Amino acid sequence: MPIAYPIAPFDASLSRRIAWLETQVINPSEKLLAALAPDKRPYFSDWPEEFANKARVNFEGAASELECLLENASELRASLITQRDQGISHLSEMRYDIVFNLVEILRQHFPELKLSRGQFDRQLGITIGVIPDFIRAAYLEITGTSEQLDAPIQTTLDAVRKNQRKSR
Repeated sequence: MPIAYPIAPFDASLSRRIAWLETQVINPSEKLLAALAPDKRPYFSDWPEEFANKARVNFEGAASELECLLENASELRASLITQRDQGISHLSEMRYDIVFNLVEILRQHFPELKLSRGQFDRQLGITIGVIPDFIRAAYLEITGTSEQLDAPIQTTLDAVRKNQRKSR
């Protein structure tokens, strides 16, 4: 995914991705689909037939694949527009998603582990403890980025605790 992590292929905003989809995929696909329509097939013919290019194109198959591509690109564009308009940040969402999944891994493999965000260390200026230390180390390994992650850790632990109380 294009996002601001060192392991990502590149970083692109939602608006930039929307514009790219429109100019590089959606608009050309719509134009090509119109050109592949049955009433445009005579443009592809040659005369006399014996001099015609013998390589034949499966127009229906090409159009079908192009329609699938166009539908996928259009749905992605709509999703990206919605996310952009709602002020959603992929980087922020991915941060929370990774932290949530790491907490779930800890809960699955170490159910006896107390869900604690640790203690604040004034000298280091961060919260330390088993869970935050594990999450930061795993996050660094996954993303190549070192971050404190205090807010995603706290939010995730609060949500998990709240969920645990409801299920009792």
